[in-house]
Amino acid sequence: SCMMLATLGYLSPPQPTFRSRSHRSPPPLLSGATTSEYDVVVIGAGVGGLSAAAVCAASGLKVCVCESHDAPGGAAHSWTTKGFTFESGPSLYAGLSPDRSPNPLKHVYQIIGEEPEWLTYDRWGTYLPEGDLLHDAVGAADFYEKLKACGGPDAAEQWERLMARVTPLGEAIFQLPSAAVRADLGAAITMGKYAGALAGVVLKGGGDKLNAPFATLLEEERITDPFIRNWL
Repeated sequence: SCMMLATLGYLSPPQPTFRSRSHRSPPPLLSGATTSEYDVVVIGAGVGGLSAAAVCAASGLKVCVCESHDAPGGAAHSWTTKGFTFESGPSLYAGLSPDRSPNPLKHVYQIIGEEPEWLTYDRWGTYLPEGDLLHDAVGAADFYEKLKACGGPDAAEQWERLMARVTPLGEAIFQLPSAAVRADLGAAITMGKYAGALAGVVLKGGGDKLNAPFATLLEEERITDPFIRNWL
């Protein structure tokens, strides 16, 4: 959606260590439960399932999480084979380092009162079809160097135009916790205290365009540079 780019900020990779897929063994009883009666049964120990289970358990419910794989985490888990570590999903996660973040996973950690140590990237290396290995600092300023190396003659101008459109929306989104957003009448309770922020998101985001494809925003801002479009 058009809210995607505005919510990106900090790049914070967790460092999980899991059992190798080549040496599978029966999964441990992670909960240590001694009962067969539960208030909530969650099928799947991916990020969504674990988040739902953690929030339910934090509220005092008895929760059972069922997972067919030998390691929890879903797309967020990794495995090691012959000294090499492979991720089954993203290597970088955005918006987990700061205390105030629109990332709903950050809100889950805050709800349950537990959080790992986040390692925040300040630089990374990228191999791109348009250039050799680029060692880039994380942040808007250094991205212009990437645009000079890989973009067209007006890439910087197009990027500035896009940032002028999404930056105000990003600032408004940071004031509206996504965990408070819901589709039923309960939204009046959970989002009531954020009414001002919600109004800001709607006004700055264009109302009905918030759920539109991000490509629509690119077309409206005349973003035609191939590198920028591929990057996004």
